[in-house]
Amino acid sequence: MASIYSSNNKLYLNIRVDGRRIRKATGLDDTANNRKKVQRDLPTLVMKLKMGEISFDKPRDLTVGYYTDVFLDIIRKQNKPRTLKQYTGIAKTIVDQFGSRQISDVKVSDVKGWLADLLAEKTGKTVRNYMIVFRNIFQEAIFDEVIDKNPFTYVRTPRKEKSDFRPFTKEEVTQLLDNAQGWFKNMVAVLAYTGMRTGEILALKWSDIDFENGEIHVQRAMSEFGIGDTKTVNSKRYIPVFESLKPYLYDQQKITAQHSEFVFLNQYKLPYRDTMVISSNLWRPLLEKCELETRRLYDLRHTFATNMLSSGQFPAMQISRWMGHTTTQMLFTTYARYIKSERTNIDKSFDLFEN
Repeated sequence: MASIYSSNNKLYLNIRVDGRRIRKATGLDDTANNRKKVQRDLPTLVMKLKMGEISFDKPRDLTVGYYTDVFLDIIRKQNKPRTLKQYTGIAKTIVDQFGSRQISDVKVSDVKGWLADLLAEKTGKTVRNYMIVFRNIFQEAIFDEVIDKNPFTYVRTPRKEKSDFRPFTKEEVTQLLDNAQGWFKNMVAVLAYTGMRTGEILALKWSDIDFENGEIHVQRAMSEFGIGDTKTVNSKRYIPVFESLKPYLYDQQKITAQHSEFVFLNQYKLPYRDTMVISSNLWRPLLEKCELETRRLYDLRHTFATNMLSSGQFPAMQISRWMGHTTTQMLFTTYARYIKSERTNIDKSFDLFEN
């Protein structure tokens, strides 16, 4: 079995001998005339290769690790540093599991088993990101005609989880602030009074806070890969600094402003990369102290949204902008069930079909 394919505008032969797929450079440019010439001479070339009259190219080790490097190099050349950092982290996990294996030997069952293990530890959203990277790694091998089909063609994408959160009541927020201490108390206040994402809080700088005009300019976010852009274009936004929040910001100024441009710092006077340590060492103990059920630190963002909507003081579009949403649709889709309706004011005697 033999075929012709092109790589870097050069023609190659793809020949299967004794169960091995071997490629042979023709030394010719990929032109119509050269393709006709190679096609005409193909039976003779194949015979000479099999009889040893023409030597094979030394086969490359076409492993998952090799094609992972090929894929990441393409992302690097596209000048997408944040994407490269994210994909590099995911790729490391893939290489740890499959790196030394020939990519042609990885079966659908291997991929499904690996995904099942991931789903036991990670969210469906995270697993979908892993699938994107691995699928593209296989795609590079398809382009080189090393494999014929992508295993991910036969793998079902995990369903998107429904939002599972419970916002805090006003009384619970007061309880949290009364029991929190130091800089962490100030962080809880900023989260509850602004609705910022945790990554945005960690990347917040003092220069982003305009005390005179009472605004916070959200323009970057922190992740495990470092400081980068916000989640979306609309996530770059201005949020009002409500009077209730100012005392916490002034107190935090005394703690970190002299040490760094960042508002919140770890013990090494550096910004946190994520909230894992904060959650385990400070947040969970705070919930236990307040005798509140386990919830995520991120749920303070949801708390801001639901309490803003319930107040009836601000237009939904304005709240949506403060949250960094494009439209109000996501706002109502996510939070509608947490807004108390005025059922007691409904006129039960109303007849919809009365003339």
